[in-house]
Amino acid sequence: PELPVLSALRLFFLNPPELDVKFGASLEVVESFQLVKSAISNSIHSVVHDILVLPNVLCVNWADPTNHKTCSFVDTPPVAVVRVVIHRAVELQPACNILMAPSTSCRVAVGLSPGMHTSSITDTMAPAWEESFEFVVYDERQRISLAVQDSGFGGRSILLGRNEVELTELVAADADGLWIPMLDKNGQRACQVSASATLLVPILGTHMLEQYLSEATTLHGSTPGDLLSNAFSAGVNIISAGANMQWVRRQAPTREQTRRDMSAISEEQEDSKQDSHPSNAVALLLFEIFGGFLPASLGATSGLEIQVRIGRRFCSRWASPADAIDSTVVDERSVKAIQRLSAHGLEADAIADALGATVQDVQHVIASAHWNFEVPKKLVLLLRPEDVTGKPPVFIAALQKGKPVAAGRIPLDRLLKSGSARFRDVVLLGAQGIDDVVSVELEVKTFGLIERDPPA
Repeated sequence: PELPVLSALRLFFLNPPELDVKFGASLEVVESFQLVKSAISNSIHSVVHDILVLPNVLCVNWADPTNHKTCSFVDTPPVAVVRVVIHRAVELQPACNILMAPSTSCRVAVGLSPGMHTSSITDTMAPAWEESFEFVVYDERQRISLAVQDSGFGGRSILLGRNEVELTELVAADADGLWIPMLDKNGQRACQVSASATLLVPILGTHMLEQYLSEATTLHGSTPGDLLSNAFSAGVNIISAGANMQWVRRQAPTREQTRRDMSAISEEQEDSKQDSHPSNAVALLLFEIFGGFLPASLGATSGLEIQVRIGRRFCSRWASPADAIDSTVVDERSVKAIQRLSAHGLEADAIADALGATVQDVQHVIASAHWNFEVPKKLVLLLRPEDVTGKPPVFIAALQKGKPVAAGRIPLDRLLKSGSARFRDVVLLGAQGIDDVVSVELEVKTFGLIERDPPA
């Protein structure tokens, strides 16, 4: 074959693309119905964003002829966190009647993030916000989008101007900020916004969380050693996270513990609605949920969401029905051998010795044979010092129609005690009023966030 020979491709958009949807032939009539056209266009945008915009990636693999999944969709882990500061705006013009005082705010977003808003400032054409926001970054070539809005009659938002700037360009600006022109719908300059940014690099390790917890405990009259010595309640085993990581068989949570967990999650969901945007993050938790089992009594897997939460910080992802076990962990022949030996009552360590595999891989294959759902996308939590004050647990919840139907917890100390900052376990979520439980196999990686030095 002629060079170059491609054996694999990774396809994705760095930033959400602008798609121009046109209808031809017999569908031209749709052009006359703006509401229908907008609905179709929005649906197309949503699908493209969900599978082809970072962190979502389409992988095409021609190299392995035995691989029946030539095309697969994956999501990539974050590479950084960007802290964006919106300083002020100038040259604003009111969008409403001159008798109505302006009330302007600025919306900022990165990639597929839902976007965050500054507070609204009234009675001035030069608002000074000086507010910061933090976003997860999946590629340093991503862009930061800004939009300045005014509040019209009835609280309706009116767009004054918008624009995008390269993340690297904003990071390279000095502390006073970069002046970015905002363009109206006709492409004319409507105003200018001053913004700056700092890049935070994630470093695998628990030292940042331990440092802030130690400082907080010292302030309350205790020593850092006291904080970390009371790590576990009775009956809970430490799990190391290295190559010899061991899993433990857990007891189902009691009904009283389930009631407390469900109550805590419901209260925190209400608090989250009043929470401000995150800033001053010191750590990042990355959750990868490999799969689990949802009893039929708690609903269908097609409507299942899995949520992770620490206090007011939370992240949710949709589950999907589990596929048949693939051969990404061990080859297909070994998967069948593990299942056969497990059915005959052999323990995971004995199977691992017999097949020359790791205990972790064997346990993974045994557990995944009983899955009926999986969560394809990773979950990310940015943590501030106040989020971990008092050592709150990490809650894991199963949601149906936005409401928790089962809940469990991981003590924060268990994450801190995982030697390599990687914690993996099967967590059991209790359902209120019944004995059925949801099992979730997950891995949590803890990263400290270190500010990158600005370019010279």
